[in-house]
Amino acid sequence: RIGQRYPLRAAAEAHRDLEARRTTGSTVLTV
Repeated sequence: RIGQRYPLRAAAEAHRDLEARRTTGSTVLTV
């Protein structure tokens, strides 16, 4: 299950959300 999708330019934001456990399921970076 994909929980969040982030564009590659938002990788820092995605990383912060992962560290803060604000995501559920898989996190995907789109290119």
